[in-house]
Amino acid sequence: MITEIDPICALQAAMDGFQVATLQDVIDSADIFITATGNKDVIIAAHMAQMKHQAIVGNIGHFDNEIDIAGLAKIDGSSGSTSSPRSTSGCSPTATRSSCSRRGGF
Repeated sequence: MITEIDPICALQAAMDGFQVATLQDVIDSADIFITATGNKDVIIAAHMAQMKHQAIVGNIGHFDNEIDIAGLAKIDGSSGSTSSPRSTSGCSPTATRSSCSRRGGF
C-alpha cells in the first residue's frame, strides 16, 4: 500500500501496480508507516494518535522532520522513551504506542 499526496507520484505508483490511498484512509488499519518524502511533518502527532497499537513509524529520508516527534511529546498525557539516538518509542494519550525507528538525518 502506498500513500501519496502528489498526484503524479500517486499515478506512477498505481501504474507500477501498487494500491494507492491517502494517509487518512489507512491511518487506523496499517501496521507500518515509512516516510521517504523529504517534506516536513508528513506524519504528525494527530496521525500517531489514530494509529493501531504497536504501529511502526520510520523515516528513510535524510532529515528527521518528516515525523513530528516533538509534536507528540507536547500532547498532554503522552509519554516516550529513547532506546538509542535514532530510535524513539512514544505513547499517545489514547494509549496507542508507536515505535519510531531510524529517524533520519545526517
